[in-house]
Amino acid sequence: QLGRSAQGEATGHNLYALIHSAPSPLMTAAYWHGLIAADLKLWGNSYALIVRGERSARITALLRIRPDFVRPAVRSRQLWYYVRGDNGIEQPFYSDEILHIRGLGFDGVQGYSPIRQQMNLLGWNRATTRYGAQFFKQASRPSGLVSVTNPIKPEAKDKIIDSLRASGREAGRMVLIEGAVNYHKLTMDQDEAQFIESMNFQEDDIAGIMGVKPHEVGIMRHSTNNNIEQETISSVT
Repeated sequence: QLGRSAQGEATGHNLYALIHSAPSPLMTAAYWHGLIAADLKLWGNSYALIVRGERSARITALLRIRPDFVRPAVRSRQLWYYVRGDNGIEQPFYSDEILHIRGLGFDGVQGYSPIRQQMNLLGWNRATTRYGAQFFKQASRPSGLVSVTNPIKPEAKDKIIDSLRASGREAGRMVLIEGAVNYHKLTMDQDEAQFIESMNFQEDDIAGIMGVKPHEVGIMRHSTNNNIEQETISSVT
């Protein structure tokens, strides 16, 4: 019919109040929708327990379940959901007792976790972060070498090393060391270690995994006012 909307809200449906306002007394619909999005991005699956009335089969609540507490399994051609409680004991549920929203998957049972699929990349990012902390702590190298022309006594070695370490606490402090001692400062260009480039590439890769634009998570290296506007329009579309 002319003038009829292609889509409309089913305000008369008995599930409208749950989906639109509050799926349960514990949370609002907006909060629940955000949890669904987070579950799909992190675990690839979102689960909710379907609560029905005692005297009728009408659904009265949808209680969200943490995805890591649920284990789908097929037994005798029947899909079961094993939900682990706080005591560690699993309880089986029929498929019509669990609302299961799946992400990308290929077995029809559950979606694949983006985190698990990209485990190698995220592990490499974690290793690089640890290296970066160590890099700035010790510059990824000894600060210098002390060479002497003649052998020195052990107590003299300790005195020289202590004097050099003490000089690092006060910038510009002069240190006097007796004897024929030469100090060679070691330097290392961080760009040569490709540390910065590795961090940049990993930030872009992780943003792509999670399906967000780089500028939305604060990566502004290649951003301008014009392309940010176009990418925002693309996201909304």
